Amino acid sequence: MISARLKVVGNHKSEGDIAGRGLTICAGARVVGAVNVETVHILGVVEGKVNARSVHIAESGEVTGDVLYEKLALDEGAMLDGQCRRNTGGAATAPKLDTAADGWDLTGDLYRRDV
Repeated sequence: MISARLKVVGNHKSEGDIAGRGLTICAGARVVGAVNVETVHILGVVEGKVNARSVHIAESGEVTGDVLYEKLALDEGAMLDGQCRRNTGGAATAPKLDTAADGWDLTGDLYRRDV
């Protein structure tokens, strides 16, 4: 379980994908696995599919994988290697959650292993 206001400093290994409301992947952090959130700010590295209503990839951000979004912002210098597809509200849209999993801040490495 990942709780509200999670802050990872250093390395963290887990099984499964990341789902929630808001996620900030800080510069120097690496996420390996799918990200399925309402809003994501990527300053670090994501290796996997990103599915979010709002995606912001900063100048220092790198994504290797497909991106499904409603709103997409790429800063100059951001790296994206994958297909981008705008979602117009279909079933694959990132879920609106009733959890308190808001404001995740990943400042280390987060790894996911397929189970």
